[in-house]
Amino acid sequence: MRRRRRRQLELGFSTRGGSAAAPAQLADRQPAQLAELDLGYGRLRNLYELGKLLASDAPDEAALRCIARTVPLRVAAMVALSGGLAQAVAARAAGVPEGEIQAALAHARSCLSRLCAQPVVDGPVTIDPEPLPPGHGHVPPGSSPFAALPLLLGRTEVSGVLYVRGARGLREADLAFLSAAADHLSLARDRRFA
Repeated sequence: MRRRRRRQLELGFSTRGGSAAAPAQLADRQPAQLAELDLGYGRLRNLYELGKLLASDAPDEAALRCIARTVPLRVAAMVALSGGLAQAVAARAAGVPEGEIQAALAHARSCLSRLCAQPVVDGPVTIDPEPLPPGHGHVPPGSSPFAALPLLLGRTEVSGVLYVRGARGLREADLAFLSAAADHLSLARDRRFA
């Protein structure tokens, strides 16, 4: 109980309905705290939207665009093993050259091979013609940070990878969101193959 109350006081909430901090102290901290709360709410809302998309069997491209509404991305891809082939669905932000998306897909396949501990054979690639939502940040091509998160089948077998290249540095909150999105994608794949 004390930990909860301490967190409420840090955010400027009262556990008894009154003000927990003096108005002058709240004025200094309130905009940053409100922005942090809005960002957290936005991430939760987008996870909910991603869950709805996946439950409706929407195309994978729509899921990638949903993820990119939360985390500013240059490239997003899902590479899945199917019949021994690494099938890929990718999306890119406006202005990302073809060479960068091909390099990202090659890197995603390499990450999948390492996660599966077996070589993978290139399969068909679908590139979404609709660009990802514009991100806030500009990283030069070839130097964007990346994350490769495994997609699990039956909670044990790596059956794919969610691969992203950020439009800016990937923060801890971005990685937490991407991990939750990969969990959603894994569950959706489990339902499809069950």
